[in-house]
Amino acid sequence: MKTISIVHKKGGAGKTTLAYMLASGALNLGLKVHLIDGDRNLQLANWKHRFEEYNWEIERPQWPHNLTHENLHGSIDGLYEALDKAERNGINLTIIDTRPGSNEDTEDIAYAADLILIPLRANPADYELAKSTYDWMVALRSSFPDMEQYPEIRMVLSDASKGIIDAMAPESDVSKITKSEYFVLSQLMEMPFLDTPIPASKVCEQLPFFGPLGPAAEAHEKNKGTKLQSKSITKILEFATGLSKETLRYGGSV
Repeated sequence: MKTISIVHKKGGAGKTTLAYMLASGALNLGLKVHLIDGDRNLQLANWKHRFEEYNWEIERPQWPHNLTHENLHGSIDGLYEALDKAERNGINLTIIDTRPGSNEDTEDIAYAADLILIPLRANPADYELAKSTYDWMVALRSSFPDMEQYPEIRMVLSDASKGIIDAMAPESDVSKITKSEYFVLSQLMEMPFLDTPIPASKVCEQLPFFGPLGPAAEAHEKNKGTKLQSKSITKILEFATGLSKETLRYGGSV
């Protein structure tokens, strides 16, 4: 089983959106996914509830049987018990969302994973806090001297414009991106990051209500009036699937 912790010092930095995308991509790959919500606002744990309460105006799809979730309860021992249970239940990928701030419990959650992900928006203000989070995670290694293998740490560019997505390609033209985007992109290249970004899209804004992208795309495809919406969702699903494929390279087998 692979375990991913998503960390950021700042609230509203895109951690939960990243979790939605990873879950959507992993489900599209046929994996069994479990979500653990360690944030106090329970955005991730309430995903299914919002999905069921959303006014679809079309036939609502079925919530995937291979996607489960729970709140994080108790101490770090409780987390390891939850991870052991997930593995016994045949889960392939567990995604853990964390609360903002420099918290000791976040440190424990982060280092229970195979991979730590830090979302980064392409503006200098977000970069400073994301870089601070990255430095925090790197510095933590000295606090775990007995660990045989440390989790990998990767940045994930989120809410990315088409220009900056194009600029991430090899031998690309960076003249079409803003100075702020160029600054963040140049700094990102100095740190370990995932190649697949999360694009800026209204679909991503609707993820809390749509639920996983695959079922949402299929539901809109069945309705004559929402086929264009289905295409938009499918396009974002391609990014989500690519993102999930990248994360599966880290840690043990699925």
